[in-house]
Amino acid sequence: SIRFVMIDTSPFVFFYHRDPKYHEVNKQDPAKTVAFVDSVLAQSHETWKVVIGHHPIYSSDFIHGNTYGLIEQVAPLLIKYHVDFYLSGHVHKFEHLQRDGTDYMVTTTGMKPRWANPWFFARYVKRSLGFTVCSVTSHDFAFYFVNEKGKTLYSYRRKKK
Repeated sequence: SIRFVMIDTSPFVFFYHRDPKYHEVNKQDPAKTVAFVDSVLAQSHETWKVVIGHHPIYSSDFIHGNTYGLIEQVAPLLIKYHVDFYLSGHVHKFEHLQRDGTDYMVTTTGMKPRWANPWFFARYVKRSLGFTVCSVTSHDFAFYFVNEKGKTLYSYRRKKK
């Protein structure tokens, strides 16, 4: 069994609150998202737990980097409820980072890849166009980062007993 929890991460990006282009974000309450995630994960008894948001919580990207609002408010819930994966995009490259028992997969590589820089928690970082394929069973969750030519650049498998 698997539980996917999808969240709107824009209200957690501090920069957006000061930029007139993103004025709508000021109408959103991040505390409601945190309460939602907490309530959904508290009831979760699935084998796999996956939280998905547009912005990465952690990223080695020089321009966008970490999303501190998510680090402060969402990451503690991932630890508390033993979330297996946090999936995100936004930074236009492949990344796999690990921290506090959660695998952070950044899989947005559909256009203009950005520079790739290794970071403390990075297991893999690659500047490339491509897509991500996932395979899930009751005991195995696999990710494959595939470039635009169909070549698997990286694979990762997490197992459960």
